[in-house]
Amino acid sequence: MTVTIDLRPEVEAGLATLAAEQGLSLAQYVRRVLEGQVAGREQAVLSPGERAAAWRDSAKGLPNTRGANKF
Repeated sequence: MTVTIDLRPEVEAGLATLAAEQGLSLAQYVRRVLEGQVAGREQAVLSPGERAAAWRDSAKGLPNTRGANKF
């Protein structure tokens, strides 16, 4: 599929700079960003229980900091 988007010149230049920093063409960079948005959304569709489990898993091994912010 081909999509044409009109961008302000400064936006195009900024995207081109970001693409070059990653060694990509502008088209490759924009495709990667857009595909990442779709993939991120697919991963974000979790039930509340799945989100809670993912949060618990991500917190495993972190130090207990209860009371560490006493002023």
